[in-house]
Amino acid sequence: MPDELKTAERMMETAPDSALLVLRNIQQIQLISPANKALYALLMSQALDKNDIKIESDSLASVAVKYFDQKEPERAGYAWFYNSRCARNRGDAEVQAVSLLKAQEFAEMTSNHKLQGLIYSDKADMYQEQKEKDSCIVFNKKGFAAFRLARDAYNSTLSAFSIGLVYSQQSNNDSAEKYFLVAERLAKPLNDTILISSIYKGLGNLSIHQKINLLRCVLIYYFLLVLGSLFSNLNQLDSAQYYMRRIKNSEAFSVEYYKTWLNISEKGGDYHQSLYYAQKIITAKDSLHKRSLKSSFAGMEKKYHFEHL
Repeated sequence: MPDELKTAERMMETAPDSALLVLRNIQQIQLISPANKALYALLMSQALDKNDIKIESDSLASVAVKYFDQKEPERAGYAWFYNSRCARNRGDAEVQAVSLLKAQEFAEMTSNHKLQGLIYSDKADMYQEQKEKDSCIVFNKKGFAAFRLARDAYNSTLSAFSIGLVYSQQSNNDSAEKYFLVAERLAKPLNDTILISSIYKGLGNLSIHQKINLLRCVLIYYFLLVLGSLFSNLNQLDSAQYYMRRIKNSEAFSVEYYKTWLNISEKGGDYHQSLYYAQKIITAKDSLHKRSLKSSFAGMEKKYHFEHL
């Protein structure tokens, strides 16, 4: 094997730009043997991808996939993986899918967790494009686990962030927040401002969606309260009770909620319930009174600063 190929392979993870430069300076006469040609094709495919140079032709990767097999499963796995990337770049989803399945088959013969993580993540992206969100989450989680085993902090962060994004698209806010916070914790030591800002944007959007959902629930419950009060005033107590029982959270309008139930109970002749709701009204009013300020906040602030001075 030419020394240049050994050097490029050794530098690939830490300095892919330098590895690409070394590969481009190799003379074709050095690549006479099929083994050297296949390794060169694989390393060049890898270097181009790592330097964000997207190629659509599989002329390089095809040389590697034809040569490497079960005898060298790690290189075979990478060869099929980069073959899938070429197919993705040219929009050939069928070849991409088949290549990823081949790549996964070889990768799972090895202990190369980073290769496994890369394959799982690309499979997750394919499921995302097909709007198969449950499968997308499954493979992103497999990718996350593989990257953690490989101690690859950057790709672990990306996987956690991707899981959070899909959960947020499913309105599963608790799970989305969990993975966004995991991504935030992993991203901080990386000092990657773009990655960290993307995570904070995801958390911010999640917070907005949570507030919108909360407001939507409050509005729905208040509408049910209005219907319950209306039917109570019309003495249609069965309908009034039906709408009142559908209110799951009355914290935002507790006094009006208990007043309506008091009205329904009195009209229905249930005086035991009437006493119960009368006491609830008093408790709710007391709670509101305790939460209110005895003076304006501005006045309190002035007083605080004066006393501090």
